Amino acid sequence: MKIGSTRTDYKLKKKLIIKNNNPIDTFDYWYKNAAKLVTEPNAFCLSTINNKSPESRMMLLKDYDDGFTFFTNILSNKGIELMENKNCSMNFWWKEIHQQVRISGICKLIKTDSTKEYFYSRPKGSQIAAYLSNQSKRIASYETLIKKYKK
Repeated sequence: MKIGSTRTDYKLKKKLIIKNNNPIDTFDYWYKNAAKLVTEPNAFCLSTINNKSPESRMMLLKDYDDGFTFFTNILSNKGIELMENKNCSMNFWWKEIHQQVRISGICKLIKTDSTKEYFYSRPKGSQIAAYLSNQSKRIASYETLIKKYKK
């Protein structure tokens, strides 16, 4: 099926100025603008590299200061990929304002205290789901999942 005619004429809705050479400051300026106009401005596509090819998935940014913080299960596919190859990239697509931001760099683990604090800040249902699921792994059956939940 040809889809080449599906096109939007994108125009920058607001002139965005780069005030200095600090990329975090620039991101902060852009993010604060997006936060006023975009649904889930913290959503981004994370790309990692496994031993064969790039892998991408949607994530949520949790913080930015000296770097960009997101949380994942280190036993998930993305966690394993990041442990084996720390190179990754993030792509924020802010459709409503016709802007995207690409960030490439090296991933590093944060302190365990921060991950625990984040885990316990999540809604109870999310905590249970994270605990029960072997992220990126196939579930044997719905019944198996329910048995784990009841334990």
